Parts: sequence; structure tokens; C-alpha cells
Amino acid sequence: MVNGDYSGGKLTVIGLKNGKIWAYPVSEVTVAGNLKDMLMQITAVGNDPEKNGSIYSGSILMEKLNDRRKNKCIQD
Repeated sequence: MVNGDYSGGKLTVIGLKNGKIWAYPVSEVTVAGNLKDMLMQITAVGNDPEKNGSIYSGSILMEKLNDRRKNKCIQD
């Protein structure tokens, strides 16, 4: 990962707008993009840790996440 490009992980994505769920959860989403850019989008980390394989993490709230299937931002 010399250039910061990353692809991997499987997670569930829920669309939120103004604090309300507006998009149904999508499971088994593969995350891809520039790792530095993704980390800069994190606005909160939840106190609800779960173990998934060797990873133990709480929910992560990101300001923006692009849906490559639709080629647009999930918040749009």
C-alpha cells in the first residue's frame, strides 16, 4: 500500500441524513479507496465493539462514502 489505495473488508452500510436513517442497510460491502481519505472522513466511533474475525471495532460514522455501483455519494 505504497500509494494509500486500499480495497478490502466487508461491512454493513446504513445511510444517515440529519441523524435519521434514510437508506436501508446494505450488507457485505467491500471498502475501496485511498486509506488516508477514508480515515479523514471518520467523524465518530461508537462504543459498541464487535469481533469480526481478528478485528474488534465499534461502529464507525463517516461523513461521506461513495457508492461505486451508482457512481455517486451515498448521502446524495
